[in-house]
Parts: sequence; C-alpha cells; structure tokens
Amino acid sequence: MVLQTVDPWSIRAGMDTAIARRLRPAYRAREYQALRAERRLPPRARLLTVGAQDAVEWSSRLGRKVRSIPNGAEVAVRSGTRGDSPVVCFVGSLNYGPNIDSAGVLINKVAPLVWQQVPDARFVIAGRRPAPSVLELAGPRVEVLANVPTVLDVFHAADVAVFPDEHGVGIRNSVREALAAGTPVVATPVAAREQEAHPLLTVEEDIGSLVERVVGYLAAPRTEHRGSEEAAVRTWDVVAQEYLDELRTAISHDSHDPQRRSSPA
Repeated sequence: MVLQTVDPWSIRAGMDTAIARRLRPAYRAREYQALRAERRLPPRARLLTVGAQDAVEWSSRLGRKVRSIPNGAEVAVRSGTRGDSPVVCFVGSLNYGPNIDSAGVLINKVAPLVWQQVPDARFVIAGRRPAPSVLELAGPRVEVLANVPTVLDVFHAADVAVFPDEHGVGIRNSVREALAAGTPVVATPVAAREQEAHPLLTVEEDIGSLVERVVGYLAAPRTEHRGSEEAAVRTWDVVAQEYLDELRTAISHDSHDPQRRSSPA
C-alpha cells in the first residue's frame, strides 16, 4: 500500500511561471519536468491533495483518481487585546512567491488608498522567513514580523485581515486561520478559493471594492463585528479523521489484492 499526500507540483510550477518576470523558459522546463515525475508515480499509489480544484485538474493531467482533503484550522476566540490604532494584517509564508507578491500589492496598492480615509491605520505583515523585498516594505505605518510564535496573536490584534492575492493554488490556510480566530477577512477570489461561506468572509473582485470594505471595518466600532466568532469552521480533528478513513480504505484494498498478498516481503 502506498498513500501519498503531495502537492501537485506541475500545477504549482505553472503558477510560478505565471508570476515569473524573467527566465520564463526555465520555469516552463521545470513545469514539464514536474509533470513527467508525477506521471511516474506508482499506479497503486493513492494520491491526495488539499484543493478540490487542484484535484480535478491534476486528475485530468495524470489520467487517474486524485482525492482532496482540505486543511483545517484551530478555533480560538478573540482575546480583545487590540490597541488604539486600527490594524490591518496579512499572514503567510513570506518566502513564498504568491505571498511576496500579495504583500507588495497590499502595501503599494491597497494601503495608500486606505490611508486616504484612515490615516492612522497600521499594516502588519507576519510570517516565516520574509524575503528581502518583504522586509523592505516596513515603514512608519507598516510592520513586518518574522517567525512569530503564533499567528493567533496577530489575528487577535487586528481589526481585519486582508488577502489581495493575484496568484495561488490549493486552499489559502491563512484565510481559514483568520476566520477561525474570529477576525474579519477581506479577500480576492484567488485568496478565498474553496473557502466555505462564512459570516466574517467578504470576497471582492477589484482593489477599489476591497479598499472600501477594509475602510468599513476600520471605521466601525471595535466591538461591532465580534458577534459571528462562533461560526462553524473545519477543525483539524475532522481532517485527521478523513485521513484515517483514507488510510483504512487503502489498507483494506491491499488486503484484498491477491497480487499484493502473494508478493514477497
């Protein structure tokens, strides 16, 4: 029995090609190599990935079944530790191409428009291993936090989490984590991909609409949007059970496979 939970690297490589501003032929070659490697995965391997859309596309590319098991999140009620200034946060792995791009969009495009209406708004970017270009975004009203012990503190200190993603695959875990923490989220369709409907999640197609929604949260009384924190979220206990069920199915399938039973140890 082989149970493999992997990223569809050919799809991710295609995303990297779309983001790349130079050396595109090299990126395309990497995409092709990833697809060739994926097609050599053992036929008896059970392939799992996070995103349902990725599972459909990957299944089509490989001509075999791929199942999606979405990630979960830790539920944590807001602690009320926010300061006096309104805060916008962005959380993600800050050495990951799409997140680097999103952080730049947030500070270079979204923030100036927000400051026109809420001059004292602070922007906090938090995550692992920030790239130099992310560190350079820091300023008087922009804080970059590297390798924070827990992102829950970041979410709980913010009035709204904003994800202006233009690229990405799978499910954006940071959106799910923010919602589970009781923090309102304003996101692009790319950032909100495959997220379940949630009373604290707003999806906006363009920068102008996204900015207006963010300003609305920053200008509202700070207790106004705390009533929906108990909305249902997908927990890690649910995810773990689904993986266990998949594992049991795989073991049961192998135990009824005559070729597998007769093969040498």
